[in-house]
Amino acid sequence: MPSLSAEAQFNYARHCFEANDYRTAIVEFKRFVYLFPNEPRTDRAYYHIGLCFFQLAEYDNALNYFEKTVKAYPDSEFALESRFRISSCYFQMNDPDAAEKTLLKLIQTSEQKEAKDRAFYRLGWLCLE
Repeated sequence: MPSLSAEAQFNYARHCFEANDYRTAIVEFKRFVYLFPNEPRTDRAYYHIGLCFFQLAEYDNALNYFEKTVKAYPDSEFALESRFRISSCYFQMNDPDAAEKTLLKLIQTSEQKEAKDRAFYRLGWLCLE
């Protein structure tokens, strides 16, 4: 019986995501995390699970996975993106105050000028909406 490689599992999950088959992508990314917990792309898998839930308008679940990404992989490029997505989840859940607090915290803690600029830009849009 052939064994499943991390590469094949991740690629299949990505394929499902790119085909907008978000339910299947969630299952396959979770399978990737379960089978290959120490694989370097685990942060990316958690982030993509959050994206899938976001696309399905399941913002509580999306928020949970974006927060897992930030907590488990704070130095990952996906942690930064997850922080922006956390703010978007709060906004979609009709909690603009939490969305704003998330962006303000990102501005205070990020060392990346581009991230701060992006957060300020999003804050501006939050005020307009």
